[in-house]
Amino acid sequence: MIQEFTLGIYPENKGDTMDITAILQEEKKKLERGLEAIEEALGALNGRGRGTKPRGKRNVSAAGKKRIAQAQRARWAKWRAQNKKKAA
Repeated sequence: MIQEFTLGIYPENKGDTMDITAILQEEKKKLERGLEAIEEALGALNGRGRGTKPRGKRNVSAAGKKRIAQAQRARWAKWRAQNKKKAA
């Protein structure tokens, strides 16, 4: 990596430390962005994405609970009816 800097990334006037510092800071920013992208990809592969907030508690209304209960009762009634036919 040092070879890259010595092969032409530095400006012609090598005595100007302000330019060298600016170039190194820019390179540091690029590397940090690359590292963040790698960490985000690893997090996604591990099932924990970055930048996502945990959800708050979800509330279901009384009417919603009633619809869910009725639908479940209907599913069980259908299952029982099918299994009675098989058993008999």
